[in-house]
Amino acid sequence: MPRVAVLSSQSIFAEGVVASLRQQLGEQSLFIVDARQADPLQQVLAMRPNGVILDATDALIAEQCPLDGLLDALPSLTVIRLDPQKDRFQVVMSEQHCGGQLSDLIDVIRRIASREGGA
Repeated sequence: MPRVAVLSSQSIFAEGVVASLRQQLGEQSLFIVDARQADPLQQVLAMRPNGVILDATDALIAEQCPLDGLLDALPSLTVIRLDPQKDRFQVVMSEQHCGGQLSDLIDVIRRIASREGGA
């Protein structure tokens, strides 16, 4: 069962998302983290979730729990950015590579392009 943290400073938003998702995914897989509380990044990291759902329009999240901090600490994390104003969501999947040369970056770009049929 996946463990998913819902990160928001707007409790009504988070509660609505969680209530809807729990009907489909079950009670034990979703957790709310309030971005207004002390150190929300550490709260999320302590849960060791497979995924994080966040409100893309919530400025406090970017300030208190930056995306790069999440992805650095949890390299295989999937982040789902909900944008309720545009009725869409974006899935950000982390993929990390070691490289110190420009050629390493070029190799990654070529692999991305070949997966998408662009090369």
